[in-house]
Amino acid sequence: MVHLCEDKSIVGLYVSKDDEVDTRKILAWLFRNKKTVAVPKVFGDTLRFYQIKSFSDLQQGVFHVMEPITKIEVPVEKMDLIFVPLVAIDWFGNRVGYGKGYYDSILYQATCKIGLCYRAQVVEKIDTESHDVCLDCFVDENGLQTLTKL
Repeated sequence: MVHLCEDKSIVGLYVSKDDEVDTRKILAWLFRNKKTVAVPKVFGDTLRFYQIKSFSDLQQGVFHVMEPITKIEVPVEKMDLIFVPLVAIDWFGNRVGYGKGYYDSILYQATCKIGLCYRAQVVEKIDTESHDVCLDCFVDENGLQTLTKL
């Protein structure tokens, strides 16, 4: 998965929890390779991303998710790619998140949107609403998966 980041300089990535795909190794690789890493923090009904340089730039925040304590905001549109957590995804890039709409509020600004999931989270079809934003592709334990175009 880190090969997706090799030629990127600014990467948005969530800090995993519970049953999500573990992002700690990806974060560590990004830090070692001097990439600009931006992680989300909840603000009202949306997310803002802040640059972190190490795991020590994080503390527990909303919903027991590790959030940045730094103050350097990174606009979503400046990121080369953003990795997105999900509950389920279909082969068209439609995703189900955790129901709060935080990522939907910012994904329309993103250049490249990649879901991280396990193959068991891939479903045939997800019903969408007008505010839902499709992902460009996803990565599961079998690697990068391209999507079916409608």
